[in-house]
Amino acid sequence: MTGCFVDAFFVRAGSTGARIGSETRLSDATIGAAQPGWAWSFWTGAGYGVLFWHALSILGPGGSEAGPDVDLSFDDFSVPAWTGSEYGVVWYREDPDDRGLRLTRIGPDGGEIGTIDLAAGVRVNQSYSVAWTGSEYAVAWEMSAEDDPCVHVSLVGPGDAAPRRAVPVAGCLSHLTSRSIVW
Repeated sequence: MTGCFVDAFFVRAGSTGARIGSETRLSDATIGAAQPGWAWSFWTGAGYGVLFWHALSILGPGGSEAGPDVDLSFDDFSVPAWTGSEYGVVWYREDPDDRGLRLTRIGPDGGEIGTIDLAAGVRVNQSYSVAWTGSEYAVAWEMSAEDDPCVHVSLVGPGDAAPRRAVPVAGCLSHLTSRSIVW
């Protein structure tokens, strides 16, 4: 099997778990058999943003689509954070001529604000994480064993053209299978 079909639906639920309104079909995707179907969602204050596979759906407060899906066309697994005014999506590009970990900033309407390199020219393991600290993005990531198997943290402000700092965490933690940062 070369891939499988995955449907993503958005459903609002109340505090008792009861469904509120109807479900919204976000999108479908054909993904590799070994790849999981995953989704991230955020309340933006005016509606919802849902990242499913490589598409960002902008939904109104009732859960209905407020515009067309934004095709992000990232090469690999991506993880988002919501700042209160924009999305920050961290993703990895595997192309040997343009390899690296990147942060793309996306406005609440789905328009791309800009992309910066967090780790250019290196191989990065697929488990990376991003959080919003209240003033900057904090990204935890690990280079592959051939390059530097330590967990690093990059800090990026909303107007930065490059990370302010990309520091290795004291003591290599390469035996971990998942890196996660929570603020």
